[in-house]
Formats: sequence, C-alpha cells, structure tokens
Amino acid sequence: MSLDFPAWLRVTLLLNILFLSLLARSGIEILSAHPKLYWNNHCRPNSKWLKFTDKQLPDDGLWTSHEEEQPFSPIVALPGGRHLGLGRHWHFASAAAWVLLVSSTSSCCLEPASGDA
Repeated sequence: MSLDFPAWLRVTLLLNILFLSLLARSGIEILSAHPKLYWNNHCRPNSKWLKFTDKQLPDDGLWTSHEEEQPFSPIVALPGGRHLGLGRHWHFASAAAWVLLVSSTSSCCLEPASGDA
C-alpha cells in the first residue's frame, strides 16, 4: 500500500503555499501603510477597532497617514519599505493566481469521474 501522492497534487500544494505566502506578505505591506482597522465607514480619529502600531499622533494638530506608516523589512513584507503601490500589485497578482489555481484544480478533483457518487 503506497501513501505516495500524485505529482500534480504535490505541485498544487507547493503552489498553494507559494501564492498564499505572497498574499500574506503583500497584505502586511498594505497594512503597514495604514496600520488601523475600522468597523465603520468614516474612519474618524479614535474610532479604530484595531491598531498595529505604537506611534502616537498629535491630537491638536493636523497629520496625514504618511506619518503613521510603519515600514517593514523586505523579509517580512512584499516588497518591503514604503511601497504601497507595489504591495497592492503583488496582492492582486497573487490573489488572482491563487484563484486560478484553485478553480483549475477543483473542477478535476471534486467531481466524480464516473456516474457513481
């Protein structure tokens, strides 16, 4: 009894790991540009749900989102540094590649090969 998996399944698993890690790393880059999450549509000051930075911004003056940006190393985030636009491109490309991978492999594996269910 062999427990060896087919080559196509092993390649699919490796591609899943690759695309999901690219998706997570580019998501960290996007989150580093604006390290707050909100439950409302307005994003008013002090209405954040979760904050991923320890930077304190002034309450009395004007500030922009560039002042609260927390750049990450290229080891953690993709592409790293202060590259929000490239992070968004990587995020979209890896999500699109992952959806194509899942949709192309799920149709051949989830449906029965014959009329037997």
